[in-house]
Amino acid sequence: NVNVYNQKVLLTGETRTEDDKSQIEAAVKERRNIKNLVNEIQVGPLSSVTARVSDSSLYALIKGKFVATTDIPSNSMKIVVEAGKVYLLGLATELEAKAAAVVASQVSSNVKEVVKLFDIISDEERDRMMSLTGRRTVPQIFIGDHTG
Repeated sequence: NVNVYNQKVLLTGETRTEDDKSQIEAAVKERRNIKNLVNEIQVGPLSSVTARVSDSSLYALIKGKFVATTDIPSNSMKIVVEAGKVYLLGLATELEAKAAAVVASQVSSNVKEVVKLFDIISDEERDRMMSLTGRRTVPQIFIGDHTG
């Protein structure tokens, strides 16, 4: 699985060999405009349908909690769940990132780990991006200067 958010690429899923994992990573690295690549592909047997349904259920629970939590700008975050491991990507302030990680970790005992892959921005930078785009949340991709 390939997930991209603000020029950050997250590779997840399974492959049968270490060579396949390396080839996938090399192919992705050839792409332009990638700032960061996180390769979380696991070498081993392919996941079962039951495991995939469990991940989908966790995703739905987490997304629902994010939408219901005012401190988390759910529209400017991407959630990926793979084998019970939750990956959070997006542009967020430090406080928003911490709140999202706490909420995701507490949604179910099936959450094994929460990995924060956020681009951290200041409150001022968030407000500036929102005013430039006319949105109530930070856009999913922002081309321009930002610290983080």
